[in-house]
Amino acid sequence: MTILSYYLILLIFTISAASALFLGLKIIRLI
Repeated sequence: MTILSYYLILLIFTISAASALFLGLKIIRLI
């Protein structure tokens, strides 16, 4: 596994975690 693919996976994980947090906050506000 190259360093580039490692950074790519890390970037995708960070974006998905951030979007999940954002959706969670939106749902909490709706309730």
